[in-house]
Parts: sequence; structure tokens; C-alpha cells
Amino acid sequence: MQQGPTTAPPGSEKHALPCQTPPGSLQDIVSESFVGTPGTVYSGCHAPPSGAPRLTLAVLVGMNAKAAYKLVETIAAHSSRMPVTLFLYGDFVETFPELVTEWAKTFTIGMREGQPFPLGHFTLQAQSWIRMGLVSTIQRLSEVDLQTAYYFPEHVTDAVKSEAKSRGLRIFQPTARFPPRDEKWLLSVANYYKYRDVERVPKALRVIANQLEDKGGIVSLDSDHPDSYMISVFLMDYLSEKSGYNLVSITECLK
Repeated sequence: MQQGPTTAPPGSEKHALPCQTPPGSLQDIVSESFVGTPGTVYSGCHAPPSGAPRLTLAVLVGMNAKAAYKLVETIAAHSSRMPVTLFLYGDFVETFPELVTEWAKTFTIGMREGQPFPLGHFTLQAQSWIRMGLVSTIQRLSEVDLQTAYYFPEHVTDAVKSEAKSRGLRIFQPTARFPPRDEKWLLSVANYYKYRDVERVPKALRVIANQLEDKGGIVSLDSDHPDSYMISVFLMDYLSEKSGYNLVSITECLK
């Protein structure tokens, strides 16, 4: 896998704070430096008093580095230069530190757990193990001089909220995600997978648009799903040219 530099928009800079303090003092620094409230779950953007609804785009970066690289590079090259947040596992940061450092020049960096788990199993663990996963990711980010307050858990539970709050982390869940998890929008052979690539693209975009319900919010793409890469350019074209949403950073989303 080629890991060439990501071309950053003019004037861009790292969108996560340099970590200049030991992990023990992380909570206070994070709480003071980021918008939002630690431990609070955000599933949409704050509505502006007037004007278009806000929307922010997020990528859930999995451990398939080749797939993630293709998707992120495609997003970086899009002419809209829309603000995007990348949520990373601690193990990904540890394995690809130079790539993460390069991405941080262009994108806001958020965090996931220390490593992926089979679906549903992360939140079955004891709270101490959930804590360990968060601490691991925070440490991995600090090793590449990054610090974040944005956390995208697999699922939200009381234990997850408690541990996130104690570490100054704001919790994010998407308004619309691809692939969707809500039973109403689940992809099946009959409604999606039996179709050719060219036919699946509009179906995927429609599923995302339907989840948003014209209200804007947080849209997430899972890099481990190959169709996230396939639809990414079409999605960004739609969002930037036709959707009518005000495309904002995750920070502006919370304001």
C-alpha cells in the first residue's frame, strides 16, 4: 500500500491539539480546549437560528488500511474540501503513525476503541476493560502528538458514557450512517446487494438522505465497507452541490 502524502487544503493545519501533557492531566486540558460537554451523546448538529441545517461528515476508519487509505485520499482530493472527521482505533494509530500524522494535517481526528471487536461484544465487557480501551487509544494518539475529545463508540451504554465523561470525551453517534444499522434502513440482497455497482450508488445515497430527513446532522461512512469508497465522490458531490446543507466541521456542528 502506497502511503504518499495527503494534499492538504491551503492554510490547513492539524485538527487535533498537540499533546504536551502527561496522560494524567488529559481530562482538564481536553475539557477546556474543545466545544461540547464531556460524556454527552451528540447525534446531530445544533440547529442554527436561521439558514440551512448543518451537516458534518465522519469516516469510521477500520483496521483495513488499504481500504481506509483509498477512501480518505478520495475525500481529500474532492474539490469541495469539505470538513471531515476521521475516527481511529488506537491499534490503527500505533500501526500507521506516519499516515495518521499526515491525515491530521487535513482532517479532524477523533477516536474509537483500542481495537475492533466482533459486533456487540465491546459493550459486553467489564467497565474496566472499556476504560482500558479508551486509555490505550488516548495514549496512542499522544505518541503522535495528537489529542482529541471526540469519541465514536461502537454502541453507547452507561459504562461507555461514564468512562468517556471521566476522560473529557464527547460521544458521537450518527444521524445517518453507511452501512445503516437501523432496522428500517438495513441493506439486504433484495433491496441492495443483488444490484450492480452503478445501481447501488443511487440506492446508497437515497438511504443516507432518508435517514437525514432533511434535518442535517452527522453522516458516517465505514471504511471497511467497500461501497463507502464507491459512493464517496457521489455523496460529496450531492452534499456540496445539491443537498442544501451547510457543511461544517464537527466543532461547528456542536456550536
